Order: sequence, then C-alpha cells, then structure tokens
Amino acid sequence: MKKKLLIIWSTLLIAMLTFSPVYAGGVSITWGGGSIIGEGYAYGFSRDEVTITLDAVGNAYFSCVDPGNANNVVPGQNPITVKEEQEATVDLEADENGKFSIKLEADVDPGLFTPKQVGCPNNNWKVVVDWVDWTWAAITVTDNSSGKVLWYQEYECMSSPSDVDCSKIKVTGKKK
Repeated sequence: MKKKLLIIWSTLLIAMLTFSPVYAGGVSITWGGGSIIGEGYAYGFSRDEVTITLDAVGNAYFSCVDPGNANNVVPGQNPITVKEEQEATVDLEADENGKFSIKLEADVDPGLFTPKQVGCPNNNWKVVVDWVDWTWAAITVTDNSSGKVLWYQEYECMSSPSDVDCSKIKVTGKKK
C-alpha cells in the first residue's frame, strides 16, 4: 500500500512540475556609474523581439561656466527634478542558458535647460550637469509584436556623484 501511494504521489508531482504554467522570465541587473547605468542579463522571454525600457527619476545638480573664462565655474542654484527614459530594442540572441546581455543607461542632457533655469548669473553662461541624485528607477520588458508587458520591476536608488545603487521595492510582474 505504501509503495502504491509513493508511486501515485511521485507521478502527480512529476505531472505538476511538467505542466506547470509558471512564467520564469526576468532581469538581473547591477547598478553603478554617475549616470544611472544598469548592466546584466534578461532571461525567459519569447524568441520575438522585446523592448527593454529604463525609466529613472532624480534631482540634477548643475554648474555654470563663464563664457569669457572657462576656469570660472560656479554652482547652479536650482537642482531640478528630472525624469529620463532609455529604451533598448533587443533581438533575443540568447546564450546556451537562455540569457542575453543588456546595458541600460539614462543621463541628463544639459541642453534641455537654460542657464536661467539652473540659476546661472545670466543666459550667456554654459550649463554643465555635475551629477544626478537618482531616487527611483523602473525596468519594463515589452513584447514588440503584441505590446504586452512581460516583466516590470521598480527600484529605490541612492546616489553619490560617482555611484548609483538601486534596490528592488516593488515586483508586480506587470506594469500598472
């Protein structure tokens, strides 16, 4: 009797594991750099093309460069909250383990801000981004053929002028 139960339970377990509809896709990423840079790999997505999007929010700090004297640099007076987005369309060329490499980077273009907006003495000065205090990021993986969100992850970030470190704060599997 025990032998029959063991065989039945083993058969049920094997069937359950074989036909389980669990989705195992995801992104594993390491953060760093003065701009927000994520490098790592993605796995478990279909063989179709996907778009991987990095969204990031932070406070940009600026310097102002004197147009008549490049050695005269003064700090900007107005940190500005910025939202950056970077997309990468990936044709899945996976390795033998089904993983493919990704690199995402978001940075702030100083040309988007006038010298007056960042607090320079006048609009003749040149705007330079010193660093961005990144506070939040999200990665979204979208199937290009259907537009369906396959994976979504949010991160809380801590920054210094030379490094960014982000930790998972919310896993939904799908963007809301």
